[in-house]
Amino acid sequence: MIASPGMMQSGLSRELFESWCTDSKNGVIIAGYCVEGTLAKTILSEPEEITTLTGQKLPLKMSVDYISFSAHTDYQQTSEFIRILKPPHVVLVHGEQNEMGRLKAALQREYEDDPNTKIEIHNPKNTVAVELYFRGEKTAKVRPFAPLKSPLTSLKTTSKTGSCHKRQKPQAPTQHAPIRNRQTRKVANAKDLNRNTNPT
Repeated sequence: MIASPGMMQSGLSRELFESWCTDSKNGVIIAGYCVEGTLAKTILSEPEEITTLTGQKLPLKMSVDYISFSAHTDYQQTSEFIRILKPPHVVLVHGEQNEMGRLKAALQREYEDDPNTKIEIHNPKNTVAVELYFRGEKTAKVRPFAPLKSPLTSLKTTSKTGSCHKRQKPQAPTQHAPIRNRQTRKVANAKDLNRNTNPT
């Protein structure tokens, strides 16, 4: 009989267990992770008796075995995933405290001799808040932009005959780039990018 929930705190699995646990011909297989304080975790230590939901004491005579059918990743898969991403923070949750401590220690040993990788690993207890600090970044996106048309300046010249006339002389073209932030857009001279932006 396959029944849930796996930790046998209530439901069909708990009802069947309480009905069959006093017979040594019966057996139960725990097929997943069990939290401390649950019936499934308790019977893995094979106590002489258990307490039913109604408070009655029953002898535990059935056999108890454990097989892991967990779909969670193992250490090698978790470590490889972290190494690919190289996140600044890793928060370990949803696990037994001792095992989480071992995982944290193993990950710290793996990166302690790597000067190019700095990862903070946290394994907070239940209901404990974790504060993560990230360095804010400001960026300026610069795209190729056609030079602005050269402004013309008037030059006054005098001919040999004494007559005056004006001719137009183009100034050197200037390179400009569009700058955009969350609120505004503007075009600035390429030489002024440092003044108009604040990249970090």
